[in-house]
Amino acid sequence: MHHISYNLSIMLIPIFLGLLTGYIMCIPIGPLNILIFNTKLKRGIAPAMSIAVGGAIMDFIYFFIILSGLSLFTINPQISFGFKILGTAILFLLGIKEIFFVHVDLRERPKYNRKLGSKGFLLLGILIYIGNPTMFFSLSTLCAFIKSFSFFPSTLTNNAVFSLFVAFGSVLWFYTLIVIIEKFEHKITKTLMIKINQFCGILILILSFYLGYNLL
Repeated sequence: MHHISYNLSIMLIPIFLGLLTGYIMCIPIGPLNILIFNTKLKRGIAPAMSIAVGGAIMDFIYFFIILSGLSLFTINPQISFGFKILGTAILFLLGIKEIFFVHVDLRERPKYNRKLGSKGFLLLGILIYIGNPTMFFSLSTLCAFIKSFSFFPSTLTNNAVFSLFVAFGSVLWFYTLIVIIEKFEHKITKTLMIKINQFCGILILILSFYLGYNLL
């Protein structure tokens, strides 16, 4: 009984960490956020969520492939510490960027935004990922950063659970975004979106300070 309880507690770590990772990494305004924003306004909730699910599918695939690859290697402690510093620094810079240098143009039209059938929006979310050549590198760095902290044993099951809940966290963020749009559709301005992004930037900054403190 104690063994089962211990296994469940261990499993909760990749679940919670996956949700948190998926949610936070989708906050910065980019092509997918803008596309979902515009799709919600013009086509409704279902097409916008279909795009989000398409992106989440790629989150799962990318994270699982990268983490499974990293699990084949034992990372040297010095290299692991370097990844921790690099990841913390990236979080810090991202927080600063979202607070002081955020750019929001609600009129942007991503190049994939065209008329599609309802099923096509799922594919659209996938294409946004595939069409971003830096995404795999960025997620590889993020995965190496997470692995360097050894939050959970790097097993196939844990990697799959973590990747799955990263996808859930991603969908959860986009659902949050859609709810905000639904509630304040006629009040949303560029200034409001900037303030929301700045608030999220503060949360990212706090997280970077916490991780940095633990490195001392």
